Amino acid sequence: MLADLSRKVAIIDEIQSFLKTDRIDLCILRMKDLKVILNSLRNQNVYFKLFSQQEFKTAFEDFNIDLDNFQKSSINGKFKLNKGKIITNLEALSTMLLTAETKLKAHEYVA
Repeated sequence: MLADLSRKVAIIDEIQSFLKTDRIDLCILRMKDLKVILNSLRNQNVYFKLFSQQEFKTAFEDFNIDLDNFQKSSINGKFKLNKGKIITNLEALSTMLLTAETKLKAHEYVA
């Protein structure tokens, strides 16, 4: 489970790097990979002992909006991405996952 969380955070870092260099096509690919992983979290109750369902719901909704905006930008080059907002959303998701990882390492949850 720890490796899974670390992998998710690494993907988020990768997406941010791609965004900063305007490699939108690679952002979309990695976000789709991450979406599959995050979607599977919704069905694993152990994670909701590490963060609230509302916190996850908000982060997941923001993530989906950002993915949709990447796709709009890819299709229509005139569509303007709010990179600052996307990076803020990705940071919030990363922080949530890192907090869960820290709790797991410290055994601050009941499985």
